[in-house]
Amino acid sequence: MRAAMMFVLVSTWLAGPAAATEIHCDGQEENLNRYLALFDVLFQQRDGSRAGEFYAAEFISHNADAGGAETTIGRPA
Repeated sequence: MRAAMMFVLVSTWLAGPAAATEIHCDGQEENLNRYLALFDVLFQQRDGSRAGEFYAAEFISHNADAGGAETTIGRPA
């Protein structure tokens, strides 16, 4: 038991702190900021009522559950 705890401690120490994730957008800052806002509102805040801020009035769904590929669907009012 003691050896296992020592292994975990040493392994954690050798691994060091988690590296920060770098995001490279190569001139697409507007798209990146839009995506980050969408993720925050819809997934972090779980506010589905604001989905219309991020999606077009009509879009092509490739989800078979929503009517199959190449199905144009309007955004809910």
